Amino acid sequence: GGNDTLNLATGSNIVGVTNLGGGTDTINLSGTVGTKTGQQTVRDFIRGGELLNVNSGYWTLNKAVDASQLTVASGATLEVDGTNGNDGYIEGLAGVPVINGKLVINGDAFPRPAGVYDSAFGLTGSGAVDIQGGARVHFGDSALTGLTTITNGELLVTGAIAGGVNVTSGSTLHIGANLGAPDVDGYRTISAGGGSTGAVGGNIANSGTTIF
Repeated sequence: GGNDTLNLATGSNIVGVTNLGGGTDTINLSGTVGTKTGQQTVRDFIRGGELLNVNSGYWTLNKAVDASQLTVASGATLEVDGTNGNDGYIEGLAGVPVINGKLVINGDAFPRPAGVYDSAFGLTGSGAVDIQGGARVHFGDSALTGLTTITNGELLVTGAIAGGVNVTSGSTLHIGANLGAPDVDGYRTISAGGGSTGAVGGNIANSGTTIF
């Protein structure tokens, strides 16, 4: 079909797989609640999307959503949830995600490309990132100027990132690393020293572990 738009608001509930078909299709998430709520949760697959816009509210993905471009507006939050049996992620990202609000990566890798889940990626915008639930995230070059907080997880930096990093107790920041071949689950072994280099443009607040 043509260019379709799917608008989800607070209380929207999709049952079963949604397929938007061909064309350039847009998914708009607009909510009135600024904290995590079941009223702003995508519980099933959305296929065939190209543009995913999180316009307002705190939205959670419990299943995969297809999108080649992600934009999170100022004041809005998107959580990709891979905990407690959920499998939330964005499939097919090609452009650099624009994060002016907050991106919460909970319990899984992001953006999770086929084969190597912890491939390097970058973000842009003035927003923030929160890594939770034991997730592993790998930044290459990233122009995001806001703070990345590792609440419970692991961050690899093998490029230059503009913002600062807050490493909380029990979490780990790797700045440069030797990366091995991916295992059967798509994750690579990490060893410190040599290998790639990384740079953090902002401040590092370290209450956990930082490895160079």
